[in-house]
Amino acid sequence: MKHPWRIKALILWLVCCLAPVGAIAEPAAESLAESPAESLAESLAESLAESPAESLTEKLDDESFIGSLAAIQEQNREFDASQASYLELLKLIEERDGPYSDELIEPLTGLGRVNLEQARYEEAEPLFRRAQHLSHRAEGVHTPRQKEIIDLLTRIHMELDQPLEADRQQSFSLYISEKLNGKDSTALLPALYKIAEWYLETGQFSRSRKMYEKAADIIKAHDGDQDVKLVEALRGIARTRQLQGICCSHRPLLEVLNILKAQGDTQPVAMAHAMAELADGYSISKKGPQALELYRQAWLTLQNEPEGDRRENLFHRPEQIAMSKIERYPTPQVFTIAPFQKKYRHHISDPTTDFDPSQKTRQVIGVPVQFLYEQLKQILPSALHDPETLAQLFIELEFTVREDGNVVDIVIAATNAPNKLIRTMKQAMSKSRFRPRVQEGVPIETKNVQLTQVFK
Repeated sequence: MKHPWRIKALILWLVCCLAPVGAIAEPAAESLAESPAESLAESLAESLAESPAESLTEKLDDESFIGSLAAIQEQNREFDASQASYLELLKLIEERDGPYSDELIEPLTGLGRVNLEQARYEEAEPLFRRAQHLSHRAEGVHTPRQKEIIDLLTRIHMELDQPLEADRQQSFSLYISEKLNGKDSTALLPALYKIAEWYLETGQFSRSRKMYEKAADIIKAHDGDQDVKLVEALRGIARTRQLQGICCSHRPLLEVLNILKAQGDTQPVAMAHAMAELADGYSISKKGPQALELYRQAWLTLQNEPEGDRRENLFHRPEQIAMSKIERYPTPQVFTIAPFQKKYRHHISDPTTDFDPSQKTRQVIGVPVQFLYEQLKQILPSALHDPETLAQLFIELEFTVREDGNVVDIVIAATNAPNKLIRTMKQAMSKSRFRPRVQEGVPIETKNVQLTQVFK
C-alpha cells in the first residue's frame, strides 16, 4: 500500500466514531470486545491491502467515508487531496439532495478552510457565504451553527485589510448569542468574553472594558459580588485600563484578590499570581509602598511550594506591564505594549481616542512596542515608508529597571534605524513600567535588561 498509515487512521476514526455503520457494525463490535480499536484498525488495514479498495467502500456509506477522509487530509495539511475529497463529497450530496441541502454546510465550510489555510481568500469567502446562507435557510438567521463560519469570515476580512467588515462579523456573532440566551443570562458570558478579547486585539480598549463590565454585572446579579466567576471579568477590566494607559487598574485587581481570599481553598500559586498582578496595578498607579508590600507577600506565599521554585516564574526577570498613553515627541505618538495573540495589522478606532474620529481604522506596526504607522511616517524619510522596507529595521536596547519598575539608563546596543526613530523608541521605553525582579521578597534593580524592537 502506498499510504498504509492514512488508511489505518481513517479506519480507526470510522470504527471509533461512526460505528455501527452498515455491514461492518457487528464485526467491528466483536473485534473491539477482543482487542483495542487500534488493533482492529490494523487488521482491517491489512485486509484492505490484500483486496481491492472498493471492498471496504462498498460496505461503508460513501459520503461518510469521503467526508472522514477529507477531514483527515485537512488535519494533515494535505490540502490538494483534501480539496479533491471535499469537492467529491459536495458533488455526491448535490446529486442526491440538490444545491440547497443543509448537508452541504459542513463540506462547504471544510473546503473554505482548505482555501483559507492556503491564503486563497477570494476562493474561500464565497464558500463560507454559501454555507452561511444554507444554515440560515435550514435553521434561521440566528442559528448558532454559523458561528464558526463567522469567525472564518473574520479571518478573511482581516487578511484582506477589511477590519470594519471583520468587526461587523464579530458584532453579529454577539447578537446571535444575545438572541439565543438573552442579554442578562450567565449563558451569554462566553460570548461577552469572546468579543471583549476581539475588541482588545483590535485596539478598541474602552469597548472591550464595557464587555467585561457587562459580564461582571451579570455575574453579580446572579451570584453576588464574591463569586469566583468574577475573576476573569475583573482581570479583563484591569488589562484594558493598563493597555489604554488610564487610571486605577489596581481597583478591579484588589477585588480579584479579595474574592480569591474569600474562597478559602485557593491554591498558593493562584494567590501569589493575584498578589503580583495587584502589585503591578499599584506600581502603575504610582503607589510604591503598596506595590512593594504586595510583591513581598507574593514571594512569601510561594516559599513553601513543593513543585519547584514557582517564584522564578513571577520574578526571575523584569516584565513590561504598561506604557503611558501619549508622548509628544516630535509629534503625538501612541505607544502600546503589544501582548496581542493575533498580531492584526489594523486597529479600529476607539470611542475615547484622542485622534481624528473620522479615521475609522489605523494601521499599527511594531513588536513589542506598537506604534501607529501613519505617525511613524511623519518622522521617517520617504524611502522607509514602505512596510516591507520598514520591516527590515531593528533597534536593540539595553537599560536598567529600577526597583520601582521605572526604566533608566537607556542605551542603543545595535540598530539600523534612523536617528529620529531611535529617539522615538527611547522616549517610548522611558514611558514603560516593568514588574521588577524580586529576591528574598525585596524588589531589586536590574541592569543590562535587553529588548529588541522590530517594525513589522
